[in-house]
Amino acid sequence: MDAGNKKVHFSVGHWSQKFALIAILFLPECIYSQTVKDFQFWQKADVELNLTKVYDIGIGVETRLTNNASDLNYYYLDFSNIFRLSKKFRFALDFLYVNKDLGDYISHRYQYNAAITYRDKISRFVFYDRLLNEGQYVDPGKYGNDTKMSDQYLRDKLTVRYKVKKWVYPYLEDEIYYLLVAQSKHRPAGFNRNRFYVGALFYLNSTNKIDLFYMNEQNFNAKTPAVNNVCGIGFSHSFF
Repeated sequence: MDAGNKKVHFSVGHWSQKFALIAILFLPECIYSQTVKDFQFWQKADVELNLTKVYDIGIGVETRLTNNASDLNYYYLDFSNIFRLSKKFRFALDFLYVNKDLGDYISHRYQYNAAITYRDKISRFVFYDRLLNEGQYVDPGKYGNDTKMSDQYLRDKLTVRYKVKKWVYPYLEDEIYYLLVAQSKHRPAGFNRNRFYVGALFYLNSTNKIDLFYMNEQNFNAKTPAVNNVCGIGFSHSFF
C-alpha cells in the first residue's frame, strides 16, 4: 500500500513538473500574442531637382494601405532641401504635411525632419548611415491653444547596398527610433520602434529608379505593442 502511494505521488509530481515547464515555455508566446499585428502596403514617389552643385530640392508623396491593406488612411507630402556638404556627407531638411484617418476624425500633422547622412563605398558595397531628428505638431488649435510639439524622435538608419549590375542594387536596412520626450505613462522616452528592410533598387535609366521592398516594423515599449509587415514600392525621378 505504501509502495503504491509512493508510486502515485511520483506520477503526480512528475506530470506537475511537465505542466509547469510547458507553461514557462509558452509564457513568452502568450505575452507576444497580445501584440497587434497588421499587413500594410506602402506606395512612394518623389521628384528631385538639382539647382546648384551643392543644393537640391524635392517633393515626395506617400500613401499607406493598412488594416490588412484594405484601408487607405494615411498619406503625406514631403518638401525637401538637400545640401551636399562634401563627397561623403549630406544634410537634408524636410517639411511634411501628414494626413491620417483615425476613424473618428482626420488628423492633420505638420512635421520636420533634419538629417545628416554619411556615405562610403568599398568595392561593390555602398554603406549609408543616416541620423535624423524628427518632430511634429498634431492637430494644432484643435484642443484650444495647445501647440506643443510631439513625437520628437532621434532615428538612426544603417543601409548596405550591393551592386549586382549597374542597374540593380539589392539592400538591407535597419532603423531604430528613440523617443526623446515622453508622451504619457504608456509612451515613455526611450527606444520604441525598429524597422528592418530587405529590398532592391532598379535603375531604369540615369534619372529614374524603382524601389521594391519588404519591411518588418516592431513597435514596443508601449501600452499596445504592434508588429507591421509591409510590402512597398517606390518611384524616383531626378531632373539632372
